[in-house]
Amino acid sequence: MAGRARVWHGNQYTGFMASGKETPLKAMLFDRSADSAARTRALMEKMGIKLVEWVATGSGWVGTWQKHRPRIVVVDLLLPKQDGLFVVESILKFDLDSLILFTHSYEGEIANNVEAKALSLGATAVLQKPAPDSRYQVAFERMRYLASRQVNVKVIAT
Repeated sequence: MAGRARVWHGNQYTGFMASGKETPLKAMLFDRSADSAARTRALMEKMGIKLVEWVATGSGWVGTWQKHRPRIVVVDLLLPKQDGLFVVESILKFDLDSLILFTHSYEGEIANNVEAKALSLGATAVLQKPAPDSRYQVAFERMRYLASRQVNVKVIAT
């Protein structure tokens, strides 16, 4: 990463500086709900994360993802055409370093199964919706920390 320095504001990592210009962490959001997407976007912006694209379906996103190469990806389980688990698996085929926050609104044993599946596929964190802002903030702080360390949190079983 020659020519780029990590940028910190107080104790918050916000991105990289290249050629004297700060580059915020980029994120992509997969959520069919416009209200949920707006709330997540506002929380991201508050945390210094730039949303580069909102996708309301589970298909047709590959070109956009390749164009922006976001470090952080937020994926909801319920998406039209292809579910969020498929999106998580597909993204990690392109880039094992993607930090993925997986969200869902199930409860009980179904929630446990969905969360276990998302984590086994390589999601960095899982949130059950509706979640308070503080839970999103903790997840985004964790992702920002991992991005600042250039840590690959995925484990590949051989």
